[in-house]
Amino acid sequence: MLLAAGTIACVELFLRLPVLVRVRQMRDVVRKVLRTLGSKAISDHWKERALLAYSGQMMGRSLSLLLMLFVVALPLLVACLLAAWLGVPLLALLAEYRGMLATLVIASVYAVLRHRFSHG
Repeated sequence: MLLAAGTIACVELFLRLPVLVRVRQMRDVVRKVLRTLGSKAISDHWKERALLAYSGQMMGRSLSLLLMLFVVALPLLVACLLAAWLGVPLLALLAEYRGMLATLVIASVYAVLRHRFSHG
């Protein structure tokens, strides 16, 4: 029960937080870097300045993504702490393939049902 609740909460947070937006933004910065490095029209001086700015953007977006992923994982962490307090070895289950498989199945079924019922 705790595993299902934690997994469903993680899926909801993943869908509601702009995780994929942040990943796309990071991809776009990488594309800009590659375009800048490959350009013959930009001097090395300006490439250095642009890459410094891009590295700052990547760092900020990476930290933002890390924070979002931590928030997404938080419900499962809380479920594990609650289970440990109740004497249920949920963390040990999650470390095994059965627990990982159960989490995958719960998340997949929930996401499909959520999509089906929210989109008619």
